[in-house]
Formats: sequence, C-alpha cells, structure tokens
Amino acid sequence: KNSNLVLDVSGANISNNTNIQVYERNGTNAQKFKLVQVDVDSAIFYQQQNSSEQEYRNNVKSNN
Repeated sequence: KNSNLVLDVSGANISNNTNIQVYERNGTNAQKFKLVQVDVDSAIFYQQQNSSEQEYRNNVKSNN
C-alpha cells in the first residue's frame, strides 16, 4: 500500500473520455474530483479547476 498514490485526471484534461490514472500525490486540481455513478457502465466525474471550486463535467466509460 502506497498512501502517496491517488487518482489523477491525465493531463488535467477536461474533455470527454479523459483517462484517469494512478499517480503520485501532488495536490494539483487534476487530483481533486468526485465520481457520480450514472448507470452500470458509466459515471460522471466533476473536476475542480480553480480555487473557486468551479466544476467541469466529463463523461467516463468503464473499460469492461
């Protein structure tokens, strides 16, 4: 177990179908988001982009 590893939005991208990766904790906004399940095969993540907590909605599909 490495507690310094977290989920990270690849390249802090805000486009649909952006990859989410495991990355070392660095405190950037690419690591500040929440997932909301939409249905069995997809979710939406909301990524914080600035200190005003503006959220960007992105669709994420599972790799099943």
